[in-house]
Amino acid sequence: MRAKARKRQINQIDDTHFEISVPEVPQRGKANTAVLKLLAEHLSTPLSSLSITSGSTCARKVVRIS
Repeated sequence: MRAKARKRQINQIDDTHFEISVPEVPQRGKANTAVLKLLAEHLSTPLSSLSITSGSTCARKVVRIS
């Protein structure tokens, strides 16, 4: 995940790995929320079914889809 990027972007590396860039700053969960919204849109799944299970304070995150 790259915060403070110029634009929102998602690149799928393989079936389970993505590179995600968002322009939001990594303060008070703003960038994490933006990442989850972009991933939910990309996967065509509701935002409520995604949650960050690991890495909420670092660039490498593990997201659970329920």
